[in-house]
Amino acid sequence: MIGYKLVRLEKNGKGWLRKSYLMEAYGVHYVPDRWVRPQTSCGPLTVFRTLNDAWEFTRRNPIRIPVELWKVEYEPEIKINKVWIPGVDTPIEHLEKGTVLARSIRLMECLQRMQLYDEADL
Repeated sequence: MIGYKLVRLEKNGKGWLRKSYLMEAYGVHYVPDRWVRPQTSCGPLTVFRTLNDAWEFTRRNPIRIPVELWKVEYEPEIKINKVWIPGVDTPIEHLEKGTVLARSIRLMECLQRMQLYDEADL
């Protein structure tokens, strides 16, 4: 299936790493054109169903980090209706509007690289 994913960019000695947008400790490193899965004891991954859902998220959640918006291919998670990391479960109803759960994700096309800012900075 096709969806949309925001990934956080982090510079290291070899260039830019693409990481999970919000979860640092249990996040995933994304590599274009490679399938990724959640870390052990975590899951599933999240994507936005539509491009509009992803844009709406960026409007509602201004932050100060460089991100990329990607068109992705994903394998839907059909048996689970929550996201978890050790010690925390979040039902899908409490996730952002338009979020769908995925067993695996492949970054296909970078649609935009952006720096999102807090409204106070504008």
